Amino acid sequence: MAVDDYRFEHPELAPAEKLRLNNLSNQLSNISTRFTLEDVGNVIASIKGEVNQIKNVSAQAKNMLARLNTVSKVVQASRQLSLWVCRLKAEMSAGSWGN
Repeated sequence: MAVDDYRFEHPELAPAEKLRLNNLSNQLSNISTRFTLEDVGNVIASIKGEVNQIKNVSAQAKNMLARLNTVSKVVQASRQLSLWVCRLKAEMSAGSWGN
């Protein structure tokens, strides 16, 4: 911080002046921290709606993926069943079913 830089660059300052500058530096640091925290809080508040929207869309996407996974399993089972039925028909036509 510039106040600290000045204080360290001027060793000839009186102890009272060094103390005053140190206190001023601490006050400025505290004010800066307060403004930074307020700004961060304002940014968080301003994006809260978007964050909630992202959460909702993510939940919907997760549900859709679960449904798609279920549909994929049904399609795979249907293919297996279809292949089994085709084989069964072929065996029945060939007269080899049950032998």
